[in-house]
Amino acid sequence: MTVVYVLLGALTLLAAAATFATEIHAPRGKKVVVNTRRPDDQAIEGVLVRETRRRLILEQAAYVTADGATPIVGRAHVYRENVAFVQERV
Repeated sequence: MTVVYVLLGALTLLAAAATFATEIHAPRGKKVVVNTRRPDDQAIEGVLVRETRRRLILEQAAYVTADGATPIVGRAHVYRENVAFVQERV
């Protein structure tokens, strides 16, 4: 039984590492929409100005809702583990 728990722990760590290492392929300086994972399930539109190992940084960002856009004051920092997918605006 202990072996099963060790294997489950190892699989959990591998899954976390794979999620952490996910690369975003949107070029810097481009307008993007970052869609977050549940339970937040938000869409944030802005200009991608920087990527780090742990987060995406957007300027001129706004929450996108059915009622329109709600501006975010300053830079928006979105942690990669919260990102479901990124769409590049054309």
